Amino acid sequence: MRAVGYIRVSSEGQVDNWSLDAQRRAIEDFCTGRGWTLTEVYSEEGRSARSDAISRRPELQRLLTDADRKAFDAVVVHSLDRWGRNLLVTLQSLSRLAQSGVSFVSISEQMDYSTPEGRMVVGMLGAVAQYFSDNLARHTSKGKRERVMQGLYNGDLPYGYAKGPDGIPNILGEEAELVRQMFHDYAGGMVS
Repeated sequence: MRAVGYIRVSSEGQVDNWSLDAQRRAIEDFCTGRGWTLTEVYSEEGRSARSDAISRRPELQRLLTDADRKAFDAVVVHSLDRWGRNLLVTLQSLSRLAQSGVSFVSISEQMDYSTPEGRMVVGMLGAVAQYFSDNLARHTSKGKRERVMQGLYNGDLPYGYAKGPDGIPNILGEEAELVRQMFHDYAGGMVS
């Protein structure tokens, strides 16, 4: 059987850690264990599976187009939440695979989407993944709102600052001096 893998991480910050490599290894091991030929691994780096529609996930789009062309027989993912955390996107993309005659396998959940039971389980797990993601977003927003109310920063610190032990941004001497120099050069017309 010709199989492809699909791996994904949500943010650019996760691209450099080991998650993509771990997902890839699990898919390779799974395919080897089944005697399947892994022909390609589609890697979606820094794409949210919660909010991003299929149209905003180029590797998923390419995978689905290749499935329509019958370029492979099965898609293997490490876990369903790597495929999608938006129930509508999950069901639309899995339906498209089914229409193309392509099987879908999630290693962690040990599911086969080609059976009625598998489709039911995928629907339930997709709903749970979306709930988890929506709930996490709500709690994150609540935490960010509280930080604002306390006068604290939100998000990444700009160049020239570092988080101090008390959680308050501190100016970094060398970097701050460089920022001052760049501003001075720009304000003085030395840089366009």
